[in-house]
Amino acid sequence: MAKESTKCPMCGTKLKMMNGRMTCKKCGYYIRSQSEQAANGGTYNSSQQAGYQATGAYGSSGQSGYQNAGGYSSSGQSGYQSTGGYGSGQQTGTAGTGGYGSGSGSTSQQSASGTYTPPKSSGDSNPAVAIVTAVTLAVVSLAALVGIVLFRSGALDHLINSNSRNSSSASNRAESSVSSDRESASSQGSGSRDSSNSSSDAVLPQSEFFCLVAEAIWEKPYQSITSDEYASLTALQLNRDDRQIYYQLSDGDTQTLTYQSDYGMDLSDLSSFTGLEWFSIDDDLEKGDLNGLDNLYGVYAENTFEELADIIPHPENITDLGVYDSIFKHNLSGMDAFPNLLYLSLNYESVEDISALSQFPDLLGLQLTDCEDVNDYSPLMSLTNLEELRIQSSQLKSIDFIRQMPNLTSFGIEDTQVSSISALESCAGLTFLSLIGNTEIDDYSVISGLTQLTELELELNYGGTLPSLAGMAQLQWLSVKYAGDLAPLKDAASVTYLALEDCSGWELDAVTSMQNLTTLVINDFSSYVDSLEPLTHLPNLTTLSLEDTSVFGNIEEIFGIPTLRCLYLDECQVGMNFDNIPTNETLEILSMDDITILKDPTYNNGDAVSLSEHYDMFEHFPNLTELYLASLKLDSIDFVEKLPKLQYLDITDNNVTSLKPLESLSDFRTVWCGQNTILENLPENSPISVITSD
Repeated sequence: MAKESTKCPMCGTKLKMMNGRMTCKKCGYYIRSQSEQAANGGTYNSSQQAGYQATGAYGSSGQSGYQNAGGYSSSGQSGYQSTGGYGSGQQTGTAGTGGYGSGSGSTSQQSASGTYTPPKSSGDSNPAVAIVTAVTLAVVSLAALVGIVLFRSGALDHLINSNSRNSSSASNRAESSVSSDRESASSQGSGSRDSSNSSSDAVLPQSEFFCLVAEAIWEKPYQSITSDEYASLTALQLNRDDRQIYYQLSDGDTQTLTYQSDYGMDLSDLSSFTGLEWFSIDDDLEKGDLNGLDNLYGVYAENTFEELADIIPHPENITDLGVYDSIFKHNLSGMDAFPNLLYLSLNYESVEDISALSQFPDLLGLQLTDCEDVNDYSPLMSLTNLEELRIQSSQLKSIDFIRQMPNLTSFGIEDTQVSSISALESCAGLTFLSLIGNTEIDDYSVISGLTQLTELELELNYGGTLPSLAGMAQLQWLSVKYAGDLAPLKDAASVTYLALEDCSGWELDAVTSMQNLTTLVINDFSSYVDSLEPLTHLPNLTTLSLEDTSVFGNIEEIFGIPTLRCLYLDECQVGMNFDNIPTNETLEILSMDDITILKDPTYNNGDAVSLSEHYDMFEHFPNLTELYLASLKLDSIDFVEKLPKLQYLDITDNNVTSLKPLESLSDFRTVWCGQNTILENLPENSPISVITSD
């Protein structure tokens, strides 16, 4: 598998694929689907007027799908999406050397000759067979609105529909691919890319890139796609830096394609998608790129207001806008060309004057990112209708302006000089709050009065004190960093998702009192922990991630948690009595990348046990569908014969020489085996995708 360095916009950690979306195992950020949550980092609700998201990913929920680059979300009226919560979903990961896959598991295959093959159902043999490897759902960075990529000359070499390996929580890596060899575009005898060969009255795309995108979306030759089908594409995000495409048809949830080359991309081909309402790209647009797209109401690009006013067919219809300029603009000139703005994402590094914002009192959502030269934030006081606000700026010193925002439901500040958050007392309706990197704040007690919060993200000063959570009966998602005392967690009984990072207090009793927890993420704890047994008393726990955590004792009891579906132990240092590992028929996803199992766990960095001597441990998990065992010095995969339901296996960076045991698995789809010396490979006609990229 091609492990590309897609990073979490919240903490910078590499993201991994899970449930068809990239997930951060460190802080919990992930892109939620429309069906999972009202707020979404890539899902648009076509029934709403606004799908605003500062990251450029199509968002959805009640009134708007507003999402910032950091992934904020509120579950009420907006989709200002937070750093996440692991979500469960269908395990559909497909990848490999040839066919493109569709959203929920079904895929179509492309033969080596380019002949089109009808789609297979998810129950068929592995749908991915193809010409290259790559993949990773992407998330947008905080510095820009969105992200995209180019590669080498020739056509789009890899186009992958990513709905892959999942876990209700942390990290997976899967994908489907599309062959770029389209010389024979269809089994129906389609010829060159000329609209005269089309059986429909559609205006066909001409560039190789968009022809392949169309074929991947509709799973048939681009010439056979009707004008109505082309018009059904309502949302499109081109993330070039991360080789990622998000899209939505009028009748479905957001889907994702991953590719390796966009050589020859011609944005004028967008005119083929006549129903497009929302478009995002992490690049400059040029005049003519959006011609014919008369239904647009949302555009995000790396252009100024003035440039976009000249590019967008009807700027007066735009309600959602993302603008970007790194050096030249010191004010917001040109903003008046968009009189009906409701949601605005502004990334102007050189802007000094934001007074033009006062001309837009109807704004509902605003994100200001990297506005490091703005010293006067008083114009925000006139934005009394704001529901969602996020600011990232080292020059911000006060948030008193939010006292004039009675409708505020989502609020976040990051990397500021704010020292007091007492103004939050006037925001009783907040459902989402994120405070990250604000090192001047010492007193968080005002948060205790925000009883409507459903999502809370706090990065304290190291060893800081959590506020009381006793009155927060609606709180469901909680992320805490640098806390020195976890006792307040005892009062957070309603929380279902909890992420703890670099906390020095380890009160397992406090955690285990949270009986509604379904997902628990613990990263980089600095306290002495000798047992995880208390975690076995969480009756609803389905996902447990303990990345980069040391336990000075054995942990085999956690394998037996009866409700557990997903277990992540990547980069942990633990002890394990292999004779006492319980059988768990519920466990579906197990990740142990680079785990260190010590002979004597009470002695840090002592002698390690080789997992190669204990392959029989996997017999206790007969229903595993996904298994990740990178960097463990494995010498064989004979153990897979005991895992009849296995579909995905990562053995990157090991000493495995044969893949033959995989042939015994009827449902197996993809193996990642880079940095191994494979002497016995699978037959060329095997339906299994073999990914050797590191």
